Amino acid sequence: MDRANQGASGASPGRTATRSRSALWTRSRIGRASVKTAAAVGAASLSLFGGVTAANAAPGDLSNASGTFVGGSILSLVDLDDLAQIQGAVATNAGSVPTVTDQNTLDLTALGVINVTVPGGIQVPIDFGSLGVVGQYASADPDGSSVGASGAVGDGGVIGTGGPATGPLSISLGGAVDSLAGSLAAELVDEIAAVDLTLGAVSARASQDAPDDATSSYTIAGGQLVVESATLSTLTAELNTAVAGLQNSLDGVDGLVDTAVGSALGLLGVQANLQVGTTSLTDAISGLLTGQITSEDYPGVVIDLGTGEITVDLDEIAGLNGLPAGTELLGSQTLPDIQAAVVDAVSGLTDRIDTAVLNAVRGLSVLGGVVIPPTLITPQIPVLSVNTTIGQLLDGNTSGIQVLGGITLPVGLGVVAGAILAPVQTVIGNVGAAVDTTVTPVTTLLSPALGAVLPGVASVTVNNQSTTADGVFSI
Repeated sequence: MDRANQGASGASPGRTATRSRSALWTRSRIGRASVKTAAAVGAASLSLFGGVTAANAAPGDLSNASGTFVGGSILSLVDLDDLAQIQGAVATNAGSVPTVTDQNTLDLTALGVINVTVPGGIQVPIDFGSLGVVGQYASADPDGSSVGASGAVGDGGVIGTGGPATGPLSISLGGAVDSLAGSLAAELVDEIAAVDLTLGAVSARASQDAPDDATSSYTIAGGQLVVESATLSTLTAELNTAVAGLQNSLDGVDGLVDTAVGSALGLLGVQANLQVGTTSLTDAISGLLTGQITSEDYPGVVIDLGTGEITVDLDEIAGLNGLPAGTELLGSQTLPDIQAAVVDAVSGLTDRIDTAVLNAVRGLSVLGGVVIPPTLITPQIPVLSVNTTIGQLLDGNTSGIQVLGGITLPVGLGVVAGAILAPVQTVIGNVGAAVDTTVTPVTTLLSPALGAVLPGVASVTVNNQSTTADGVFSI
């Protein structure tokens, strides 16, 4: 992914209100996206969405309402010619006329991707076109009541009822990742290859029934964060290499087994001739290294082993709707869960690899025999016949080891089984150690990178609320 064409984002819907003797003004900023892009040269905070407002006053006073989907500080950084067609719904009533209503739809498809350069030279390409059609609604009553709404809203400014099928907003944050070079350790910045944020349809509604206080609601129809990790993008290849590197040890285990058995029966001066079957360890784990993995404890985080991408369902991991004011989606509540989910998912993968290798080795046959070699005066004497599997021996089943010719062994069959198993178990243990070493960067590099880079490139808050000194309440 080309970071030169990537940028930063966030979102939060809401309302604002100002109370005075002659009027009560309520203003709700729909999905006011707080995009915080941190870099060595500075930071930028953008409001990507506009606002919905509702105002009330006593009968005869002025009431106002507006619903604007696109607006805020983002407009100061965008060529206004590109946004000339953006127009909100506005209603004003001085108390002398019936209810004033303004309702329209705004088709953002033609806008496509608009590139924004925020302070510090960070590129933020914003795909307005993916939003499609949005609704905007405003009404002002003569009694001072008013309603403002925007997003997937229909008649009466009701969210989700008869409204247009508003689409998602997608923003790339890769340029912001690059900008962290110098302010974070290079290995942390290099670990995060790309970051993309998608927010589903954002809608908000503010209303005020005079003389009561204003109320508001918002919805965000899903959110997804996609992080591309350098470590995860090469993980499957490195796991295959680690396991394949031990294949020769498994294939050459026969001589070690013969030596171990001969040593266990050393008092008899035996000669062992045992053959351990072979299997492909990489074939045994191949099915585990494709597709997606997740953690049972954190189902909202999925790792794609083919691409190295971490996909975070923000609604699943943190929740998007009904949150307290000013909730930070990538803050101290959520980031540790994302980090733990990634580590746990990879840990689960290593456990499954260890199990797959063990199961493959369990199926290996062990065939052959043990004899006392002939001398000048005595013939060869058969001691043991072996026809078993590694799995049977691991389970303590020695029925496949038969004592021949009435020989009395100096040790029990369990000791013989242990001698056969010892070299094989060393190979199994080495596979586990190699796998653990391969995935160690997930804990030592990727997890710290997520914790440092994500909050460094984006601050995504929902349900933002504030009240100014003159009583303007904003959500």
